[in-house]
Amino acid sequence: MEKGIVIGEDEFIEWIDFDYKNSNPIYIDGLLIKTKDLWNGLEIECVAECCGIDAFSFQRNDIKELAEKLDGSSLLKSLEELKQNILNLKSDELNSKRLNNLFHKTVFVKLLDHISNQILGFRILLNQFESFW
Repeated sequence: MEKGIVIGEDEFIEWIDFDYKNSNPIYIDGLLIKTKDLWNGLEIECVAECCGIDAFSFQRNDIKELAEKLDGSSLLKSLEELKQNILNLKSDELNSKRLNNLFHKTVFVKLLDHISNQILGFRILLNQFESFW
């Protein structure tokens, strides 16, 4: 977790530092409810209570496997709604007990974009494959 959130081999969403001791983060767990299956499904490296955001895998293959099991359209819609809700928050500092992590808003939005882009990319490939047959 030192460099950032791992999203691929040698790929990270870099942390943006802020004054943790003097920050007043907004708790976002209530906003995560519609995406709980996503977080539960990606929590495969450890458990969030122990490892925080490092408990989750944001690797392309893991997101692809989860997208195969969940309703991709619904999940993409929920992710976009979550992103808009996060962007509308007044604070740049976010906290999640569920994810066991403090985030700068920009970092969390980049994570949501990464997940959405992987699901969307997988769905495009799947549609192309299905139309081929």
